[in-house]
Amino acid sequence: RESMSSQQLKQMWSLPDPKSVVVILDASKGNVLNFNSGDKVAKLLPDRFFNELTGRLGNLYAVRDQGENGVVQEAVEKIELCLVREKGCYVVPGIGKDQYSLSLTASCAGGIVFGASLLTATQFREKNAKGSDAIFKFAPVLFSP
Repeated sequence: RESMSSQQLKQMWSLPDPKSVVVILDASKGNVLNFNSGDKVAKLLPDRFFNELTGRLGNLYAVRDQGENGVVQEAVEKIELCLVREKGCYVVPGIGKDQYSLSLTASCAGGIVFGASLLTATQFREKNAKGSDAIFKFAPVLFSP
């Protein structure tokens, strides 16, 4: 089966309609999603938005978790959400679970490092923070929002 070029696709769907978005699912590629948008849509949703959407939803892991229909449906929902906004979207709204976990872990680690750096060596000795006692000195840093 041959892939259609953007030009062939535009002719087939009578594009360029300035208000259209074509979602292309090509299971033969690594990133299965691709998008083609009209001029008015491109003003609200720049190429960066579609590149991020392709990277987030078109990858092997997202397709494995949600299926091809699921990633297309989620992509359309994200596009619709951004098209109803007056200024559109520069980036895809929401973050994935993996990004959330990484952000949470990095924030906690940064809090620990920042908390430890606030405690100078002299303060550390004055508080007699030794061994397992030291973790309780940092507990407010660990559990703060």
